[in-house]
Amino acid sequence: MSTEPAARRPLPYQPGVVPSSPAPLPGLRRLGRDLRALGWRAPVRGAAEVWQRTGAADAVLRRLPSPPPGPCRSALPGLPAPRPHDAVLARLAADVARILGGEVRLFDRWWRVPSGPGRWCTDPSTGACWPEAPSRTLHFEGPLAPADPKWAWELGRHRHVVLLARGAAVGIDPTRCVEALHAELSGFLDACPPEHGIQWASSLELALRSVAWVEALALAGPMLDDDLCRRLGTTLWHTGRHLLVAAPRTLAMQLNNHLLGDAVGLAAIATSFPGSATARRWRWLADRAIVGFLGGGRLPDGTTIEDSVGYQRFVLELLVTRLRLPDPPPAVGLAVGDLAVALTRMGAGVDPGIPQYGDWDGGRVLATSQPDTGLRGSVRLGLALAGMTQQEELAVWAVEDDECAWYAGTPRGGTARPEGGVAGPRGPSARDDGGPAVAGLARAALDPWIVTLKGAGGSSHAHADLASVAIAHGGRWVVGDPGTGHYNNPLDERQWFRSTAAHATLSIDGEDQLVPDRQFRFRHRAGAVVGEPFAAPVGGPTTTVLWCVHDAYARLDPPRRVVRLVVLEAASVSVVDVIEHPAGARPAGWTSAIALAPGWTVDGDALVDAAAGRRWSWAGGGATRAVVRGGPIAGGAHWSATYGATTPSERIELAGRGPIAWWSVASSADPGASPRLEPHLGIASPERPGSGGIEVAVGPVVGRVRFEPDEVAVELAVGGDGAPVQVRRAATGRRR
Repeated sequence: MSTEPAARRPLPYQPGVVPSSPAPLPGLRRLGRDLRALGWRAPVRGAAEVWQRTGAADAVLRRLPSPPPGPCRSALPGLPAPRPHDAVLARLAADVARILGGEVRLFDRWWRVPSGPGRWCTDPSTGACWPEAPSRTLHFEGPLAPADPKWAWELGRHRHVVLLARGAAVGIDPTRCVEALHAELSGFLDACPPEHGIQWASSLELALRSVAWVEALALAGPMLDDDLCRRLGTTLWHTGRHLLVAAPRTLAMQLNNHLLGDAVGLAAIATSFPGSATARRWRWLADRAIVGFLGGGRLPDGTTIEDSVGYQRFVLELLVTRLRLPDPPPAVGLAVGDLAVALTRMGAGVDPGIPQYGDWDGGRVLATSQPDTGLRGSVRLGLALAGMTQQEELAVWAVEDDECAWYAGTPRGGTARPEGGVAGPRGPSARDDGGPAVAGLARAALDPWIVTLKGAGGSSHAHADLASVAIAHGGRWVVGDPGTGHYNNPLDERQWFRSTAAHATLSIDGEDQLVPDRQFRFRHRAGAVVGEPFAAPVGGPTTTVLWCVHDAYARLDPPRRVVRLVVLEAASVSVVDVIEHPAGARPAGWTSAIALAPGWTVDGDALVDAAAGRRWSWAGGGATRAVVRGGPIAGGAHWSATYGATTPSERIELAGRGPIAWWSVASSADPGASPRLEPHLGIASPERPGSGGIEVAVGPVVGRVRFEPDEVAVELAVGGDGAPVQVRRAATGRRR
């Protein structure tokens, strides 16, 4: 993976200079799109923006109660008992040494961020600096942003401060750790006064920083001088007031992880002032918001509205944080267990894990000395805190995963579930060989293959990737999700990583499934149904079929719904798309992309992994083939394994016209053993007159698809030496 950030274009104005003219008003077309996207919330959002930007919120903020006298106490537990394993302490010592040496890890890469007041407003990837101005006047999205604020915010989350406090608490160079803690915390308080600068521009960042401070006080509070502790307490109290005053904007615009994060941060602050009646009211309000999020933001399978694997983990860590605070609502413990089980079923504990579906920015709440790209530690911690594991397993996890070593403590949840609950008393042995779809994701494993098929998840942090497929072999990606890139500047690169064309899925008539709009919106919506994987033994090995139906192109004229079938066999993976073909309509033009992981290259009809010495065969339908190698980020072929970094890759693009598109890869260089041959992957009847459907054959699998006005019916049959095994499924997919 490249260690350099993606190249950026020239900044719209000089760093450190506040623009002299206001942001340009959006055009009528853009305004109309915004109103359609927001719906009934448009007036509420407008009022919230006026509330924030006119200074009305600041006026109310100044009238809220002052902090109570006395020191701030930490509401989080300190060091775990027993003392963490030597392997865990060694990881911590290595990180502490680098931090004391002037480095900070941001988005899984170590950076030497300059000291001084500019430390907290600088984007280390470009050197651009945010102006020192009232935070409500800063434009941190769009063309007026001088830099990507995520870099400054990631530093301002102060997870490295927690590592320093942890090092001081366990005796890793404690004198230098305490000195560095004083320098970091006092330097931040001096350089970032309340309501000024980029560090006060996002309520979520304030909440996460507060959680880090509360944890640092629990670990090293007695080692810090009284003046610094008083300043921290005063700023924490002001942050609590800020979160309350900013709540209307959050409720109007961000009913997702932002709402939950603000509430958890407010709860952490409130429980740090146990003698204050005002703080007790804050905690009551925070817990009501958390329970409200769980009531409206959770899906029946235990996941949340975040259509992003990274943000599912982020939500889990927020809930874990509230679970570790005093008196958590009972719903929090249940939600932690359900979400941890759901992520386990999605493949979080098996290499190479879950593809980076949706936005992935490494967002964390918990401080660790291990890479942020993994999900296993957070999921294991959730299982442990929900009481879904044995002590013997937890002892192993506490060595392998920092999350379990530092945060597990005593389980506070439980396995009891109300009637109709999601999770039962099920621990880490949850199936890793596929099973029912969860979070809009179907998964199948046939050693050494792991294949996943993406349907529709939640509505937050999504990409236009319905029916995209990811293929891993021997714990390494072959085909998968290209990642996120970044959120800001330049916009076309941001939109490319969110687009259909960048993913291993199908585009029809040159259209995107959802059409990206702005940094986080789409112009269209779509639904998908992912069926339960269908497996049957055929002469010994297991043949598994994954299938998905989506209506992203039902908006076209004529409407086109799509069924994707993925057939996993012992030596191959085949992908077939069946496209709706209304009577009398012109056959659809389609483009099918195969997003190869870095390290794989295309050599004619072969896929080559030079590092592992592998040469595979591949095949695909369509009139034209093209291979895109590297090139410009927007429209090129790149993977982004972590936020802000890209590495060149290759992408195969197949194009054709008709109701069927297909491609396959086989772990063999022998064409005769590969499904690339037409006899093996045969189209039995693309449009059989009078059949009422489209029938395809992929090896031993026969699939028949019927497009009805109000539904799509899928019938699958897998035959062997004996009688064929048949299963029939029906999925809703309405024309629009």
